[in-house]
Amino acid sequence: MKVKILAFGQIAEITKNHTWIMDAPKTSADLVNQLETDFPELKELSYAISINKRIIHEPCLLQEMSEIALLPPFSGG
Repeated sequence: MKVKILAFGQIAEITKNHTWIMDAPKTSADLVNQLETDFPELKELSYAISINKRIIHEPCLLQEMSEIALLPPFSGG
């Protein structure tokens, strides 16, 4: 199964990509493990994950060509 990854800010700097397609496991938790294996610096960051424009707070199932956004910490003002 393939998913589209969008990376922002510091995460894009770490991955050296803003957008890419990757083979993904079935769950968001497994995807995080895969990303943190591929990019160990992500383990040290606090970041949010959005699936199809909704921030998730618990692991969930992924679907073919889901859009996954990796969102660095942000603050408002």
